[in-house]
Amino acid sequence: MNIVFDYIDAEGDSKSKHAKIVDGILQAIAENKLKPGDALPSVNKIMAKAHVARMTAVKALNELKNRGAVEAKSRVGYFVKNEGTSRRLNVMLFLTSFDSYHEVLYHEIISGSDAGQIGVDLYFHHCNPDVFRAVIKEHAGLYDLYVVTPFC
Repeated sequence: MNIVFDYIDAEGDSKSKHAKIVDGILQAIAENKLKPGDALPSVNKIMAKAHVARMTAVKALNELKNRGAVEAKSRVGYFVKNEGTSRRLNVMLFLTSFDSYHEVLYHEIISGSDAGQIGVDLYFHHCNPDVFRAVIKEHAGLYDLYVVTPFC
């Protein structure tokens, strides 16, 4: 169970703390360090070892649950659900409009991976600062990668 913390990069890149926990656990699963049925560390242990707040640890475990990588057993904990969990990259593509060059960008992003490895959610701000701020605020921290076209 403690092997998980070898995969969580506390320093590293500019990803959010919960994304680092999610990526670390998915990497441990991909490398068969965690197998189906294995228990994940408790929320309290994640908080202590990864130096994160309770909500950050819960958010990471819930994201893993939503991705189908783990299952929660009431009052017991979180357990690895299946072997075939992939490290899907979630991308927010935030465009001014859908012009021909935006279409090329979109198709390059989704064609640059194996099937199901990249999930792209498409949003438009139409050069409206209020829409831009509202969408960014609502979706902050939910994606692994944000691609935003320049503002008008």
